[in-house]
Amino acid sequence: KEVKMKRIIAVTIATLLSSRKKNRQPSKNLPTEGGFSYKTLAQPCRQVNTTNRFINLGLSMFMSISCSVAFADDNGLYAGIGLANVKASEQNIESSKTAFRFIGGYSLNKYIAAEVALFNVGEQKKIGMKGNGYSLSVLAQYPVSDQFKVFVELGGMIVDLEVDEGRTTVNAKGEDSLSDGRDPGSLLAFGVTYDLNAWTFALKSTSADTDADLNIISLNAYYNF
Repeated sequence: KEVKMKRIIAVTIATLLSSRKKNRQPSKNLPTEGGFSYKTLAQPCRQVNTTNRFINLGLSMFMSISCSVAFADDNGLYAGIGLANVKASEQNIESSKTAFRFIGGYSLNKYIAAEVALFNVGEQKKIGMKGNGYSLSVLAQYPVSDQFKVFVELGGMIVDLEVDEGRTTVNAKGEDSLSDGRDPGSLLAFGVTYDLNAWTFALKSTSADTDADLNIISLNAYYNF
């Protein structure tokens, strides 16, 4: 697709440059004979040049639309599931559990995608918390080959925490550092994807800034519709 698009762009540029060179040729003073001016004969040529300009403009517009369609071939919906290792830390105490996530997204093109995910954080007994949440994010992707892409993801999440007051950590004031309820935060992730037919597999590392800091390593599988 990229090779075809580059060829189309090259042909478009060459056509426009050729047209401009022809239209920029300086006009010469045409002689007259017996009161008759040869400028009269030049009028049809000017009309032809004008017609050529419109034809070239039309071809350029057509080629531009073709390029847009070529970019649009990489868009579409996708959905999948992931398995994650969630490491939660609070007050220098760390806990790690396995968790699941469900993902849905839309690729605007091969460079930009938007994604929503539903997930849990596992039962983090060492810091006395568990919970479910959802996230919304934007991905910037770059294809390094026909099948591999690297990406960066930026977004936000909300985790609905359930805290065990008998196990939760305390801050310097002796107060519980975590509490029940919705805990909003931001997320930053990076990773790599591998395309295999209609499937995409992604290995991703995510850092989330919530009340309890979350570091998530996940392996995800998506189906592209």
